[in-house]
Amino acid sequence: MQQIVELPGVELHEALTSVSTRVAEVLGADKIDTFLLDEEHQTLFAVGTSETPMGGRQRALGLHNLALANGGRIVQVFESGTSHLEPRSDLDPEELAGIIENLGVRSTVSVPLEVNGVRRGVLTAASASPEFFQARDLNFLTIASRWIGMLCHRAELAERTRKIETEHARRKGADEVIAVLAHDLRNHLQPLIGRLQMMRINLEHGVPVEISSVGSALASAQRLARLTEDLLDMKRLDEGLFSLRLAPVDLARLCRETAESLGTSTTPVHTSGEASLVAVVDEERIRQTLENLVANAIKYSPPGKPVQLHVLADLVAPKRRAVIEVLDSGPGISREVAATLFDPFSFSSDSKGLGLGLYLAHRIAQVHSGALTVHSRPTGGTRFRLTLPLDPP
Repeated sequence: MQQIVELPGVELHEALTSVSTRVAEVLGADKIDTFLLDEEHQTLFAVGTSETPMGGRQRALGLHNLALANGGRIVQVFESGTSHLEPRSDLDPEELAGIIENLGVRSTVSVPLEVNGVRRGVLTAASASPEFFQARDLNFLTIASRWIGMLCHRAELAERTRKIETEHARRKGADEVIAVLAHDLRNHLQPLIGRLQMMRINLEHGVPVEISSVGSALASAQRLARLTEDLLDMKRLDEGLFSLRLAPVDLARLCRETAESLGTSTTPVHTSGEASLVAVVDEERIRQTLENLVANAIKYSPPGKPVQLHVLADLVAPKRRAVIEVLDSGPGISREVAATLFDPFSFSSDSKGLGLGLYLAHRIAQVHSGALTVHSRPTGGTRFRLTLPLDPP
């Protein structure tokens, strides 16, 4: 009983298996089962069975799941709520033939199992020896069933608490994502709406629309489209619908183009390494990945400190691969943040955006049979390393 009380608040199946095994040791029984009612299927299911040879044989034969409609001594004890000691199960007309013939059970003792005052199952002991159990075993099993009932109640309360906490966390996370998404949409839509309104006013007054205004409005619309595409990409990845258009691509050229398009006067992006390095990849997806990594590095780099973009070839057999490193001089990254950095919707209090960029970059590397890792640099800053096979994945 003390061992039952000291069991930690673990998952119910694990707890009842442990208890059943310990009770079998105390009684010297060949098998102990803790059956609980499965209301949906109207069966008694052995949530916990002793880890004994007969217990293993029972699971292999499927006799750990007893339909109420099929009857049997265990079902009768459950339905009547009356304990039963059977010294000769092989002579018991109420016992199921499979339990006698296939398991070789010759004597049993079964008691109802109540959880929080409600009859929920049966605690039963079985032996291959006839007339093995005595009245004292019935008394012991009756006491044990009360303690096991309390254990079941405690485990179910713990599971209910975990579900409530999980649901609370899910709702909180959803609220945060919705708030950030609304903020992102507003940031993209407001400039677009403002430019379109200004163009309409100019047209109403006969003022020609400037090409630069159209370009700015188009850029805002493209950023909005990119956000929508990121959300769709996440769904495609989750559902296994993400596809690649593979072709030979010069990764060194792609890195130079990314550096030129994203670098600024205050935070330039310098490239180094291979002048040309061709791999079979999806060019647009790798461009998307590089842009996410470089944009993230620029965001955290102090003004005047360039972002470094290295392109290297690792030709050591058997895996020929390209290695692209993005290095910044920012504050670095803690181990705690790095652990969830590539999770979807992973963002901190100082983050901007939905936290999908690095998640998508990581997954795009994976579907190319590559990898994306992150480390803090000993000299300060962060190093992202993207590895891609040079041959088709």
